[in-house]
Amino acid sequence: MTRRRFDNFAEYEALYGAEVPAIPELELPRVKSARQLPAAVRARLDARAAAIGAVTRAA
Repeated sequence: MTRRRFDNFAEYEALYGAEVPAIPELELPRVKSARQLPAAVRARLDARAAAIGAVTRAA
């Protein structure tokens, strides 16, 4: 879906211009499930979450 399909596209274009730079693609594929996330990365994320007092997943 493009922004042109929205009723307020003309207003958006007036505010931000006709061309908005595209978001570049990632160099690597996105992680779509927990099993795709390397254990070392998961451990680092869990440690950071614990350090800031965030709720972590069930053990």
